[in-house]
Amino acid sequence: MSVDDELVREFVLESTERLDQFEIDLVSLEREPASPARIASLFRAIHTIKGTCSFLGFEKLESLTHAGENVLSLLRDGALPFGTEVASALLRLGDAVREILASVEARRNEGNADLSELKATLARLSASAAAAGAPPAWAAAPAADAPRPAGRGSRVRVEVEVVDELVKLVDELDAARAEIASPRLAGLAASLRECVNRLRLRPIGDAWSRVSRVVRDLALECGKNVRVETEGMETEVDCAVVEALRDTFVHLVRNAIDHGIETPAVRSAVGKSAEGRVGIRAFRIPGSVVVEVSDDGAGIDVARVRAKAIERGLVDRYRADDLTDREIVGLILLPGFSTAETVSRVSGRGVGLDVVKCDVEKLGGTLEVETHAGFGTTVLMTVPVTRSPSG
Repeated sequence: MSVDDELVREFVLESTERLDQFEIDLVSLEREPASPARIASLFRAIHTIKGTCSFLGFEKLESLTHAGENVLSLLRDGALPFGTEVASALLRLGDAVREILASVEARRNEGNADLSELKATLARLSASAAAAGAPPAWAAAPAADAPRPAGRGSRVRVEVEVVDELVKLVDELDAARAEIASPRLAGLAASLRECVNRLRLRPIGDAWSRVSRVVRDLALECGKNVRVETEGMETEVDCAVVEALRDTFVHLVRNAIDHGIETPAVRSAVGKSAEGRVGIRAFRIPGSVVVEVSDDGAGIDVARVRAKAIERGLVDRYRADDLTDREIVGLILLPGFSTAETVSRVSGRGVGLDVVKCDVEKLGGTLEVETHAGFGTTVLMTVPVTRSPSG
């Protein structure tokens, strides 16, 4: 790989990581608009990408990020109010930057996407700043750095393939150690294996980083108010587990918003807060990590599941009467099972959960579903902390 290729590769990788945080900050700002630290973080992300574009000669990307930087500069200075329109435009900016980066990575060119409408929107937002009125009170506050995770220390990027090769070498060392039968060598081999396994660990929050965008867009589309609460996102698991959980999180959250959480009117009518909640919680148990994805929606209609199972011949009527509610709910994990009368464009409670279950089991984990009528549903996944490269 040439020096130029390595520079481009690092640029794409680092820019993609910045865009992940960019989306998180934007979605958070819609609920906490008076946050100069978040706005400063947004500005730095796009400013940094733009500066490197200039160095590497990516003129199309530089022009686009310059237009976005103008909007973010006005936001940072308090001259442009933050709202849904601005957030949507900036999220589209992030999408367009990702598309260009993907083209740069795959073909070493910036692609042929038409950015004229997006750039016109960004220019219009910048031009509207003059009519936005007086800056909000927080505009005068210093733009403090966004908070950084504590206690993680310095980090270095290592290719997964390199770590996998190290694991294989440790395996060979173990085999050689068995022939020599040296207690000292055995201790060194065990310590080396532990260090190599730690190289594969990543915070489970990396799998969640883009799901906040899914929540935001889908809630708007469905006309629902949804709040996301996370806990234990710093919990570390094998990088293969993190990658596998990305799609799992997206699928479960889409189901929860589309078919679990009720509309504000329905929630208010039954005495609930108009704002629904999706919770993601992760915590360690010996050798494994438990991940919970929950919502406070209507829950799964056990009677409907029972009726649909009988209708489809999955269980006879007499056997169904003997099953507990928990066993009935477990039927939604069967391939293709659904209680939906019509197919939703977004998702269907139960549709595809067999795929989620299969993916979790491929990781060496287990999946369970708990539900309480009127109070919501929780999917519990137990996955191993570490995996072998071939696992």
